[in-house]
Amino acid sequence: MDIKLRKKLIAQAMQSLEQAVFQQDLALMFEYEAELARLTNGAFSPAFLMELTNSNTGTGNVLINVFLNDIFKEVE
Repeated sequence: MDIKLRKKLIAQAMQSLEQAVFQQDLALMFEYEAELARLTNGAFSPAFLMELTNSNTGTGNVLINVFLNDIFKEVE
């Protein structure tokens, strides 16, 4: 796959993952997280999700406040 196309697909996956989190759609979140992990060979997806979680904690998003925060607290 050409580098330009890969970068475009990574950006689309990041945007879709972010939207799924903000829409509190757990199934889509996992789908796009897997896609981002596949496109980046697993290197970028957890860091992106952690940053998204840390930046939006306390905003009333149940997926972030309950689910993702608990996961990343265990990691730290």
